[in-house]
Amino acid sequence: MYWNPGGNPDLLAETGWSEEIGLYFQPQTKQVKKINFSLTGFNRKINDWILWAAKPGEFFYSAQNIATVWSRGVEQRLNIKWSKKNFEIQIKEGFDYILSTNESETASIFEKGAQLIYTPKYQFFGSLGMKYKGFRLQYRHQFIGKTKSINEDLEAYHIGNINFSKDFKKGFFYGQVFAEINNVWNEQYRVVERRPMPGRNFRLGLNFVFTK
Repeated sequence: MYWNPGGNPDLLAETGWSEEIGLYFQPQTKQVKKINFSLTGFNRKINDWILWAAKPGEFFYSAQNIATVWSRGVEQRLNIKWSKKNFEIQIKEGFDYILSTNESETASIFEKGAQLIYTPKYQFFGSLGMKYKGFRLQYRHQFIGKTKSINEDLEAYHIGNINFSKDFKKGFFYGQVFAEINNVWNEQYRVVERRPMPGRNFRLGLNFVFTK
């Protein structure tokens, strides 16, 4: 409410109702250690939805109540894990289809029935990971669908990340060293309009925890 610039002392609290229904399936197999599948449908209708967006003629984002938003969709997840002795393979996959639309005639920056800005209808991710005696290697791929923004639509994009890590334990502490390659394919993309995201980049790190 009091962020400067962009605060709004007259901001109202969001109110609304939401419903959710889900299906969860976990078959028992001897060959595969673990299989989880889930499918969830949800429905939400929120009044006085708070959105941070730049108003026409402004160069900073401000908090606004945009009357009523109806959000509904389907989320699907799959997790498969196979292991033998010290070797393990894990596959994860997920898909989201989400409609999040303005349902009010009075919202200043949206037409009634329009999808909210920076809210993709389609998202997908998948990952393949391998583990052997504390060594881990994972590739994760993500697809984000086309989204609307204030001045121009943002194109869909693909992002790939690679992570390599090694767990360790010595004396009274344990942890993990890791190396990451983010945006492996050097995709040129934007999450917010006119703000380019980093190209291919690298990260090295060390996490550790002390125990008694």
